[in-house]
Amino acid sequence: MPRKSIYHDYQPSNAWNEKKGSKSHYFIFYQDKLLIDHHNNNIPFLKNLNQLPVRPLRKIYLGQLRGSPCFVVEIESSPELSGRSFIDLKELYSILEYDIYLLAGRAIQIINWDKNHQFWENTEHQPGPWRGRWQKSARIVCTSTILP
Repeated sequence: MPRKSIYHDYQPSNAWNEKKGSKSHYFIFYQDKLLIDHHNNNIPFLKNLNQLPVRPLRKIYLGQLRGSPCFVVEIESSPELSGRSFIDLKELYSILEYDIYLLAGRAIQIINWDKNHQFWENTEHQPGPWRGRWQKSARIVCTSTILP
């Protein structure tokens, strides 16, 4: 019997409307490994990312899974997290719920795309200390609500 599509329960979006008090799914990556809670073998489901002692380098809204917001987060260092650890995505195939696993694959693609597709901009015509140098910058010009 074929599995139902992930899009039955997941609605991709880049326009987040914050709902106070609602919990969110957090796909938190460190060195391409996903943070897993060992109590329920799942990703963190939290009211706020500040509930964990992590420092995000980047955070991107992915849409909603079963009515709850989803975010992918890349962190700069791996803190000690009781009952949680970072595990390679390939090892999680038989552990995570199928929809979560598929979305984790999409999440790591999006965070790596964001990390690797910055560009250098010539600042020759800008005033100030950056004049005549190249600086790294990211420009968001896409207004599409459909993610790849």
